Amino acid sequence: MSFADPYRRPVSSAVVIDTPRPRLSHPSDRVRGVIVGATLALAGVGIYSAVTAGAGTPATPAAPAIPMTMTQRVLPPTTFPGFIETQRPSVIRNAGAWAKLEPAGSLTSTTARLRAIGFVAGVSEQLHGVRVPAEAVSTAERYRTAAGADAQLRYESNRLASMPNAAQFAVPGVPGAIGITLNENGVMAGDVLFTVGAYYYVVASGTDGTGHGVPGPASLTRAANVQYLGVEGCTTNSR
Repeated sequence: MSFADPYRRPVSSAVVIDTPRPRLSHPSDRVRGVIVGATLALAGVGIYSAVTAGAGTPATPAAPAIPMTMTQRVLPPTTFPGFIETQRPSVIRNAGAWAKLEPAGSLTSTTARLRAIGFVAGVSEQLHGVRVPAEAVSTAERYRTAAGADAQLRYESNRLASMPNAAQFAVPGVPGAIGITLNENGVMAGDVLFTVGAYYYVVASGTDGTGHGVPGPASLTRAANVQYLGVEGCTTNSR
């Protein structure tokens, strides 16, 4: 998912606290995302220390890793100042249901493509601007393999890059991340896409109008770094 397409939908004045319809694309695609490689962390298998206290002393088991939930893989709702979460994100584990959130392609073809690359689950968090007519999105998608997540990244980045007035920007701090901005017919959007293992992630924003107060490339890059550090276990998300 991405925000580029999600933002084809006109955004009315400030925050409309309506229940966001489930969509998964980059925020630029209706903040669709995702997000997305998406979910479940490594199994909590105890790792034994290679260092022993002395001859004949058994190795000490380290604390088991705590698996991340799918919803912990999207951004904390406070990431973007001035934006609020109006509905807690829920996990979708069906390719057909997730395809409905994708703005590009037919439902049948999108479902078939997601199944072919090994879609397992997805979650999309929708954030609404309180004082600006804008939205931001954080998406995570899980695939059976890293190759599947990479395939989704290539597909979405190529799709967005082919849109009119698309421009790429650097995303330092997130290995392999791709940043893309769009500005067409008064619709301004931005997406950061990246993968970590078998997970595909999207951070995006979009708005109609001047774009005042909307997260731009710098803010999206900072948010992507927060998400990347979170899924790598360097920071925590209390969801």
